Amino acid sequence: MKLNMRWRAPIGARQMATIFGVAAVWIVFFRLNAFIFNGLDHSIFASWIFLPAAVRILAVLIFESPALWGLMLGAFATSTPGMDIAHVLVICFMSGLAPYVAVSACRKYMGLSSDLSGMGVRDIIALSFYGALANAVLLNLTLFMLGTTYFDMIQVATVFIGDVLGTALVIYALAALLWLGSSRRKD
Repeated sequence: MKLNMRWRAPIGARQMATIFGVAAVWIVFFRLNAFIFNGLDHSIFASWIFLPAAVRILAVLIFESPALWGLMLGAFATSTPGMDIAHVLVICFMSGLAPYVAVSACRKYMGLSSDLSGMGVRDIIALSFYGALANAVLLNLTLFMLGTTYFDMIQVATVFIGDVLGTALVIYALAALLWLGSSRRKD
């Protein structure tokens, strides 16, 4: 029995570290987005460029279900003050669920492997597109059903475009950093 308890503790600790790590990265990117792209918001729920969208896709790709919980925790930590707690919790749930649905669908229908091997530019673009689409539709449908906003196609388009552009900027920046790192090692 002791062996079983020892075996479970590191797995639980790893998952908790993943959850809190994803939440922390979400918060950093959320604050960075607010600082850099201040004024590019359509509403409190939609920005024309949204960097944390990349965190959603990358976290779920790498960490799977623990990332879902980390994304929800990060969304809760960055939620709008004074908003009804039931609305906040549903929105946080959608923040984790949308990328999970998109990544799961892409894995099933595009044959993406869990270890990210063989992913190309086309796969990344597809994941960004489907992640943005899932988030735009699920978030705005949820907000409409909660009565928080009215159905606004500009809001839906803003979330979609903001997620696609935010994901593209982050992935491009990561690719540039990886390229710089590999070119320095060659020197």
